[in-house]
Amino acid sequence: MKSSHLYVKYYVRITIYKPWYKPNTKHIYPLKIFPRVTLLHMYESLQPVSFSYFNRKKVHIDGHLVRAGIVPNQKLAIQINLQNPKQCVIKRIETVLIRHHQVAQHHEEHSIIRVDLPGIRDFNGTELRRIFNIRITTRRLVPSYKFIAQFNHQTYPITVKYELALKVKSHGMLTDFDIKIPI
Repeated sequence: MKSSHLYVKYYVRITIYKPWYKPNTKHIYPLKIFPRVTLLHMYESLQPVSFSYFNRKKVHIDGHLVRAGIVPNQKLAIQINLQNPKQCVIKRIETVLIRHHQVAQHHEEHSIIRVDLPGIRDFNGTELRRIFNIRITTRRLVPSYKFIAQFNHQTYPITVKYELALKVKSHGMLTDFDIKIPI
């Protein structure tokens, strides 16, 4: 398969050791990792993703991500509509881009970026409607994917996925809440 993008080609070699009188069996599987990804051909990545949440003090936050997919060096646009009828003090809204990766039963997550949304520190108004743009850092992001490997009649899922967490911090007991949005 010819590609117009530069790529690094990796190989995975699996060696199955057998008794000395039989030759060892080797299988080589090529893996290609492309450094550039375009989302224009992926319809679902261009669609908005909506979210909504109420807390116990009647703070209601809803909105949407303008696009469900992102690439490095791109701005992530978040439309937020915040209703605060009791004028509770919202200390801040922290956004965290999290990468989850799982191989078989082992799961890890890493925070890629962590930033407070500007202009919300100690907000106590009744309403806020705004689009926030968060720049995704220049670090290379592994594309989201799902793969199931089979070995010895067992399946091993391999998954990389991302989510955006909005962590709303407000004054009062048990009033903080998190919203997790898949990307």
